[in-house]
Amino acid sequence: MLLAFVVCAAPFPLAALDPESLPGSSPGSSVLQVPQASETPEAPSQLPPQMLPILTEPADPSGFFFAAEQMRMQAGDAGLAAEQTRLAEFMYSLAFRFAKGPAALEAGRSLFLLLSTQGRLAEAASTAREWLQSFGPDWTMYRNLYDTLMAQGSFPDAFALVSELSKAMPSTAKSRSTELSWMEYNARFGMQDYSWAANGPPFIKTRTPDSYIAKIYRLYAAVPNVPQNQAALALFRAAATERNYADAIAYARPILPTFSGSDTPRAWISELGKSFYGAGLYREGIDFFLAALGFALPAPSPAPSQSSLEAPLSAPVPERAPFMNSAPIIDRAHVSTELSWVMAFYLARMYQGLGENQTAASVFIDLVPFAFSGEDSDSALWYWLDITMNSIAATDSALGDLGQDDANGIQAKRSLELSALSQAAALWKSPSYFEDIVANYMRRLLREGAWNDVVRLCVLMSQKLTASMKGPLLYLSGRLIETGRASADLSTESDFWKWLAPTNQNQSSPNAATNAVSQSPPDSGSNSQISSASSALSAPLAPNTSPLFFQALLRENGIEEHYRTLAAWRLGREPPILADTPVLDKNFDIVSAITSQLPQSDAPPVSDEKLKEVLDFITQSLDYGLEALAAKQVAVLSPFSTDSLLWLAAKFTEHEQYYPALRIGLEAATRKPAAKSELAYALLYPRAWPEHFAELTAPRNIAEPLAYAIVRSESMFNQRAVSRSGAMGLSQLLPGTAAETARGLKMSQYALFDPKDNLTIGLTYYGYMLQRFDGRPARAIAAYNAGPSRMAQWARDWGNLEDDILIELYPVAEPRQYTKNIIAAALNYGKMYYGISSKDMLDFMLAGKTLPQPASVQPAQNAATSAPASVPTAQSVSEPAPAPAAPAPSTSQPTLAPAP
Repeated sequence: MLLAFVVCAAPFPLAALDPESLPGSSPGSSVLQVPQASETPEAPSQLPPQMLPILTEPADPSGFFFAAEQMRMQAGDAGLAAEQTRLAEFMYSLAFRFAKGPAALEAGRSLFLLLSTQGRLAEAASTAREWLQSFGPDWTMYRNLYDTLMAQGSFPDAFALVSELSKAMPSTAKSRSTELSWMEYNARFGMQDYSWAANGPPFIKTRTPDSYIAKIYRLYAAVPNVPQNQAALALFRAAATERNYADAIAYARPILPTFSGSDTPRAWISELGKSFYGAGLYREGIDFFLAALGFALPAPSPAPSQSSLEAPLSAPVPERAPFMNSAPIIDRAHVSTELSWVMAFYLARMYQGLGENQTAASVFIDLVPFAFSGEDSDSALWYWLDITMNSIAATDSALGDLGQDDANGIQAKRSLELSALSQAAALWKSPSYFEDIVANYMRRLLREGAWNDVVRLCVLMSQKLTASMKGPLLYLSGRLIETGRASADLSTESDFWKWLAPTNQNQSSPNAATNAVSQSPPDSGSNSQISSASSALSAPLAPNTSPLFFQALLRENGIEEHYRTLAAWRLGREPPILADTPVLDKNFDIVSAITSQLPQSDAPPVSDEKLKEVLDFITQSLDYGLEALAAKQVAVLSPFSTDSLLWLAAKFTEHEQYYPALRIGLEAATRKPAAKSELAYALLYPRAWPEHFAELTAPRNIAEPLAYAIVRSESMFNQRAVSRSGAMGLSQLLPGTAAETARGLKMSQYALFDPKDNLTIGLTYYGYMLQRFDGRPARAIAAYNAGPSRMAQWARDWGNLEDDILIELYPVAEPRQYTKNIIAAALNYGKMYYGISSKDMLDFMLAGKTLPQPASVQPAQNAATSAPASVPTAQSVSEPAPAPAAPAPSTSQPTLAPAP
């Protein structure tokens, strides 16, 4: 876009932008003297003060907003110079007051932010008020104005604003009631109006306080003449909510008897228990809960007091020596109420924190039958099972002391572990609570090479688990049997066999398994109980059972799509995830396909003027190179028709903004009734920057559909993406990794937000990983995500396993999910654009086979004129995975079940 500049009047105060109010001006005079095109001087390299751009497109005041934003973006992290800041302020002011639609709205936001960062609070407040009067209620702007008024000390104005806000936005005010209450009380506190403090006690009894209620607690405690015990309780709950557990206990000590009352809310006991545990004050917690439950203490424990509530104790209470050799007897006499049950639960947690695991386990299991809800029962049972499984895993030396040889000792340990799982399965109410324990145990068996025990675990537990845990257990069992690592000793008389092969329950011939696979079994509705592992794994035997495990994965509802995909692969079928994926080709032009279906491709297909303004704003943002600003508007496109969305997606694609186009594709794909799904798929899986990918993949021996899958999973083609760990751009590169790789490429200068630079470095780095791990794509993918050192260690430990099995052994969850995401994306890219079958793609990625040359793809239909009726499912659209990094090793801890 051409920019020219002209001297204009010196910048005036922001409150005096009306031409009629300027000094020396008359109603007929103009603020800006815009010369004719022939008089346009050459644009200087630096914007002098008192100069404004001559606008060409759009040639109206909204152009000043885009010019100011462009100037701010070009300044980057260095920020605007003082003269540029004054000019930007003036241009924002012009656009805010004289432009229309989204440009004026966004200019007002930018102007407010600029004034606020400069500490010009009165002008910022005036701008916020003017913005609200111009554009109507907006929660964020109301909060901006409130915060500015409070910072100014304008407490009465802030208090009046709260009432105005609740009337202007009643629905939002209702959903954010605690925030609104805090705003009111905070303003009244500033006015020294403490009448609101009467609401403090009800707030203190809130079951699940949020961060705003915690702020109310602190305000309440600071109110003059609030009783000290009430202030201490408020500060305790605030600190516990904020997870400042040492402070919470310091506030609680002077009022501990409050927590022993029969009418004490359950939430207070839970917070007290969590605070004792979180602060590491286990013995002090044991003392309290034993006394509260009516158990005698063997010896007194000193309890320091704190007279002041202002400064919590910095040192914990001195710990005394262990005093109990056996667990307290948990019975209905001691656990007669829900409150006492919660106290006993946290008593067990204190023993666990102290390392007295057997005592803790005894209390937990005793609590299960006395629980007052299924959730409480499962919480206690989870901790018992977790402690028990960990204790059994640590019994190797003990078994040796008992004279057990290695083989017998391991078998005895396995029997104990499976018995504990079986006992828990008979008692648990919600299997989802226990999936992490079962998953960790399954992976430990795999790492130890206990192949038959994995199958035993599947036989014993699969019918008592949710579908998400059935997936890996069934697939791995079938795969281990298929590879000959595990035996297929399944009794055809067992309940598990009857579930596994429902069409062959009366057959016990050697051909039973084969017949079952050749038939099409109905959906299983079996609720059969778990049979013992010994009876299920005994004669008579059924050979060739691995296909039945894979068939069950396709038959069961709710199985994770990854395992259904792998099961179909082993059965020689196309995965369900690809059932609706269209067949396109590498020359498919999404922009042409969209415009050919629109009646008028050069104008937005909308009649509503406001919606047209939004679309115009987006296209103007793109013209100015303000992609991030344009992408922000995608979140408000729900009122638009599908045609409008597709028109906008074409505009984004023309400007190589594939991320917002992808988001639009997802919106279009999920609309009902389904329409234009072929276009939606092409937006969800775009061939972005095709020249760059073609140029970069071939020399590095990277399959093009795999390269697209990696970048899509990393950033969803958001070239300005930045992760929490600092990874940047399309390939999500950490600056250190990028610098090292760039040195190898002799790239002295590069920009990680530049698509070609980022792709060059990212795909080169993946190419290095591919070389290091012998051309095995799945291992290179994990190395890209978790770091090559980690992947090298995993390959040393379990590298003889097939890659689809090896993925399940990764001790870290991120590379497992990351690899699954890329497999799904690669399958879609392979089918859509390259004519690669799912079998060939999975053989390549997981079995180390060479990928066949892409066939000539023949689309089933003309994309520009027709489309299939189905649309992508939520499971077929994978989300971005974490950035490639090599985080420090961490211990693998199970996710704890929700505590009471």
